[in-house]
Amino acid sequence: MPDVSGNNIESFEVFLDLKITDMAENPITDICVPLIIGIFGFALPMLIGIVQHIDKKYRSTRLIQLFVAEKWLRVFACSLIASLVALFAYLFILCPDALTIFMLLSCMLLVYSVCRVFYLVYIYQVPASLQQRLLKSPGMTAEKRQVWLEVFYALLERDNHEEIQKGFDALVKWSKDTLKENTPQTYPQELYEAFITIHEKLCGRPRRVIPIPGGTCLLRIFFDNTKDGNGNSRLLSPETLRTFWICLHQQLDYNRDEWFMDYWRHAHQYYDERFACGTLCDGGKTKEAQEIEKAQKEFEEFHLALGGLLLYKQKYNLLQQVTNYSSSVPARYPLVPEISGELIASFIDLFSNAPEGHIKYALKYPFLNRNSGMADDNAFINSWIQRYLVFLFYRHFTHQYHNPNVDANAGHFRVPVEDEAWKSIWRNVSPVLRERMNAAELQAVSAQILRLSDEAMAKIKEDFQSELDSIDEEVGKSA
Repeated sequence: MPDVSGNNIESFEVFLDLKITDMAENPITDICVPLIIGIFGFALPMLIGIVQHIDKKYRSTRLIQLFVAEKWLRVFACSLIASLVALFAYLFILCPDALTIFMLLSCMLLVYSVCRVFYLVYIYQVPASLQQRLLKSPGMTAEKRQVWLEVFYALLERDNHEEIQKGFDALVKWSKDTLKENTPQTYPQELYEAFITIHEKLCGRPRRVIPIPGGTCLLRIFFDNTKDGNGNSRLLSPETLRTFWICLHQQLDYNRDEWFMDYWRHAHQYYDERFACGTLCDGGKTKEAQEIEKAQKEFEEFHLALGGLLLYKQKYNLLQQVTNYSSSVPARYPLVPEISGELIASFIDLFSNAPEGHIKYALKYPFLNRNSGMADDNAFINSWIQRYLVFLFYRHFTHQYHNPNVDANAGHFRVPVEDEAWKSIWRNVSPVLRERMNAAELQAVSAQILRLSDEAMAKIKEDFQSELDSIDEEVGKSA
């Protein structure tokens, strides 16, 4: 058979030469072809590099997915494919006039989409612009909100006060939109997680003379939301208290004592507005009154655990500030038990035999740098709350802190002589309380915080011991 391959190749080359000659003589293709080839060779690799840069800049796969899903990026990809199809079709298919028009239209769309994509690239490279675009976009879905949060995390690493304030405003709106009416203040779990993450980043920022909104403003959002539009007060839910606990733990780890004191001031205000008049203000033992009483006990228990955490972290100056803080005249300390009866009742509660009592503190108030097992952590936290209560006993016996609403004769604890269960518990509590009282290290720390001389501290310890002896004697007589 004759070899025709050479002839076929020569014919194909002649065909290509003719097509190229026709394209060169056509001014439209003379413009479109270089544009298509240039965009294909330059813009496409650049976009791939931009996607990789977004990944490094924000460390977010969600942002990459959002960028790839942008409308104009899809238009660019489709117009590039259409332009390449038109280019190859023009080489191998007849009807050049129709293909020329198709190539021109696809090339025009390609150029316009490239311009829009470049504008998108600029937006994605500037966190402030990207945040503004996300917040103004209609229909803030859960996925889009997560994308915005990751952009906001990047903004927190900069000193753009205006844009960070916009982010805080968005957090306020989000918290109000997700808050249910007529219920304790509860939010979606993703909002709690966002607050904790943002708070940690704020704690880690360097201090500034003119600071950006910080942890003070962030936690204040929860307190501001305890009032509805009609001026009624809402209760803080256990979930919100757990978020407070983690954030306050972060403040102590980063030595943000000024933020901690701001929290303490707002906690005082919340307590006075919601619990100051007690359950009788709500009509006795109604269902609402019982909920308020339960919330009050949880709030007081929260701050007892917080005092134990301050002692554990050796925040003695801060402990002195919080136990001396009062927002009223005469001074009142609603978050710090002052009366010996309250202190003894709180100490006895730590020895509860209820099943949840063995893990309650590890679940609700964990010391976050410990992980030795639920029961061990619970016992450890319990022991520091005991120390804090003993410190408050010393504080009580200085006689410098007196609740003006309590009878002066009520300072002595009255033993419930008819309650055999209480007396049985007290027999177990008394040795532990005495052991804590006689701990030399705790005495030295208490004297330091209360600014007592050795003589004054010895006198206070003597009064404390006399109180315990009196209770033991009454329990023994009634046995």
